[in-house]
Amino acid sequence: MTCREIKKPKPTTSGADPAPFFKELRDQRPRLKGVLTLFISFFLCLLVFSIVFNFSETTLARGVLIPAQGDVEVRARESGTIVDFAVRPGQYVKENDPLFTVSQDYGGKQGSVVQFDRQQMEAEKKRSEQRVQTIEDSIATYRKNLAQQLDIADRQIVVSRDKVKKLRALLKNSTDTYEAWKAISGKGYVSKVDLDKSHNDVLNAQLNLTLEESSILDLEARKTSLTDSTQSQIDSLSQELLYVKTGSAKLTATFPAGVALRWPCWRLPMATWWRSTSRRAGPLRKTARWWW
Repeated sequence: MTCREIKKPKPTTSGADPAPFFKELRDQRPRLKGVLTLFISFFLCLLVFSIVFNFSETTLARGVLIPAQGDVEVRARESGTIVDFAVRPGQYVKENDPLFTVSQDYGGKQGSVVQFDRQQMEAEKKRSEQRVQTIEDSIATYRKNLAQQLDIADRQIVVSRDKVKKLRALLKNSTDTYEAWKAISGKGYVSKVDLDKSHNDVLNAQLNLTLEESSILDLEARKTSLTDSTQSQIDSLSQELLYVKTGSAKLTATFPAGVALRWPCWRLPMATWWRSTSRRAGPLRKTARWWW
């Protein structure tokens, strides 16, 4: 074989030419860069949002209710006003744990609460008694004035009735005179002037009688109106009197003379859960405690 017979090997077609791929990659570089920038921006925004804003999740759960088993009477050793509660629902109270704080300080004045309550109730009772006396005096005054005004009206009615009797007699005489003169006027014994005058006397007597009878009716109506108005005021005062007397009786029944008031007890369930925290409130403040 000569040198001329040696041929160069032909390039194989098994591998693709990389030049078109890199060319396409260079063409798509701006688009890929934009997508990558957008992804990075979204990730950074999500990171900042999660740092700035806190997220919380609420989950519903089924609780257990511990039923109460009986009542326990809780009573303060000292009377007074409850100024502070040292417990809350939801926590347990043990023996000798503080429940509430009672104060004996009333408006800056120190003293017995029972004495203070007694003074307050005695003052209220005294005011009620004074009010009762005032109402009773007012009722008596209304009744007295009504009786006086009715008496005056009755006397006026009596006078008017006497006038009515006289006016009726006068009307009868005037009518008889007019009828007699009218009967003989045709014979010339009575002049027309005298006949007309007699007729006017009859008309005046009738008018005066009508006015006096109307006056009696007005006086009767005035008596009725005056009685109704005064009785309405008396009924209103009587209701107020009954209310005040009932309140005074309740005060007497609640706080009878010689009996000291007792501060009402507190009844709490035995299985109630409380928090046993307390804060003292000065030397005059007593703290009630739980005991069995």
